[in-house]
Amino acid sequence: MGKMLFSALSAIFLLHIFLVHAVAADLLSAHRFFASLDEDQSVKLYWNVTTTDKEIFFTVEAKTTGWIGFGISSGQGKMQGADIVIGWVKDGVPYFQDRHADGHFMPKTDSQQDYELISLTEENGKTVMKFKRKFDTCDADDNKIEPGTTKVIYAYHPSDPSTERSIPQHSPVNRGARSVLLLNSGKKRPALPPGTKYFDLVHNKMDPVIQAGHEGVVHHILVYECTDDYPDHHLNYTGRCYSPDMPPPAAKCTGATTIAAWAIGGNGFSYPEHVGFPIGTPDSPKVVILEIHYDNPMGKQGMIDSSGLRFYYTKQLRKYDAGVLHVGAFVDYRLMIPPKETNWEINGFCSEECTREKKKLTFTTLYTSEKPSHKAVVRRIRNGVELSEIARDDHYDFNFQEYLMLENEIHIASGGLGTTDEMCLAFLIYYPKVNFSKCISREGQAWKKWDDKYVK
Repeated sequence: MGKMLFSALSAIFLLHIFLVHAVAADLLSAHRFFASLDEDQSVKLYWNVTTTDKEIFFTVEAKTTGWIGFGISSGQGKMQGADIVIGWVKDGVPYFQDRHADGHFMPKTDSQQDYELISLTEENGKTVMKFKRKFDTCDADDNKIEPGTTKVIYAYHPSDPSTERSIPQHSPVNRGARSVLLLNSGKKRPALPPGTKYFDLVHNKMDPVIQAGHEGVVHHILVYECTDDYPDHHLNYTGRCYSPDMPPPAAKCTGATTIAAWAIGGNGFSYPEHVGFPIGTPDSPKVVILEIHYDNPMGKQGMIDSSGLRFYYTKQLRKYDAGVLHVGAFVDYRLMIPPKETNWEINGFCSEECTREKKKLTFTTLYTSEKPSHKAVVRRIRNGVELSEIARDDHYDFNFQEYLMLENEIHIASGGLGTTDEMCLAFLIYYPKVNFSKCISREGQAWKKWDDKYVK
């Protein structure tokens, strides 16, 4: 077994301003959402969502002149149990089939064809397949498309099938799976006006900037706000987080007020058009600390990383200032899952004593948990009555920690750091901003029961 290496580094940086330019391809401009399904970008997925008709319009583009397949898995990203469409163009004639997979063999054709083909073309070594389907087709052979993480699968082959019933098997390298948010990706990002600039936090929109080749070791990134009295002589500090050698002013910033968060698998994030994070105001942060968590299970040596986050700003102030509320369970060694447990619930509480008189609107949620986790939910209780959930992800993917955009803004009235360790946290981005950034709890009684049962 390889040696597991884990580290978290912090660095203090000033803000540097640059110009940015944006270019969109035809397919990108025609769709609200996009995801490259493989690292080589041989298979790309584009889609639009119509909530009124509860339909999704898909476009799959693959670098092949043979058949291509796309599927909605049953939740694990595997072929078995997946709802699949397969298409190809032969002698200028398009072929398109709605199928389902009962195992790792030829998917069966559905008796009810619920995917509607829009177009299927082949040009310049690429096949482009456009189609649509309902969120829920009411077909037992189809999987529902629900809010939260959806694990899609894909496959392709360089040759066309000889007949509609004889589809050649793909090679092991021409298939895969990826987690995406089909229904919660948020609104299309606004076009950047000519005057828009950004500042880099390296050594109202945020993008991860992960150094090429380091995607597998940069696990998550957090940016914390420091107080105005942060001493100048510690501005150039870079070192290991939470170590005894960390300067007290830097340690005070770390884990305090979060202003941005990104985790592995996630993309960028854009605020709603009427919301932004304020900079340059008397009470906005002057100094921030960038914390990067690395996971190096292969024990790679000599890696020098320059990853970080990129923030975009505009001179046009928006109506509301945004804040980040960090909620969940306190992260330390007592957050444990007993051995051989198939289901173990961890709760983090934010009591009414903490939230009283802090009215706010939540518009997005970023979950962060570790490898053992497979579900996450943020609930709200008012006056002893549970209201509708803020967010839920029944197919949580450790390697896909993306912002979950809420379909409707929710009014809220009074009311182990390692990747093999467990944590249960959520970052709620809300507005209007109040002086309230962290609300976590520790289940002392639950820990005592666990300790009595498994340790003593």
